[in-house]
Amino acid sequence: MTGADVNYRVRKSRELKKLYKGIEWPTLSEATRRMIEKDLLEKLAAERDAKKQQLESTWLKKHEEDDIAEEENDGWIEETKDADVEDKTDGAEDDDESTSMPVDEEEE
Repeated sequence: MTGADVNYRVRKSRELKKLYKGIEWPTLSEATRRMIEKDLLEKLAAERDAKKQQLESTWLKKHEEDDIAEEENDGWIEETKDADVEDKTDGAEDDDESTSMPVDEEEE
């Protein structure tokens, strides 16, 4: 995902530089300049967002198929194991006696 953001910033910089160096740029009114800049930035942002959405759907598809290589796993989707969750809750319940429920000795 960060690659899409980096690509956007580079493209934005290059496109604005080309725009500003254009022969007709100094002759345009301020309102026209702002409108052209706004349209360009909206176009680039839409392309970036589409790329991010495509990357996200590809990642989710890989995650669902459990086809993520170790070097691709950036922790974006946190994995939890049922055993880990149970261990954490069991330990937390036993640590604080004031919040634990009283145990009837006859049931043990």
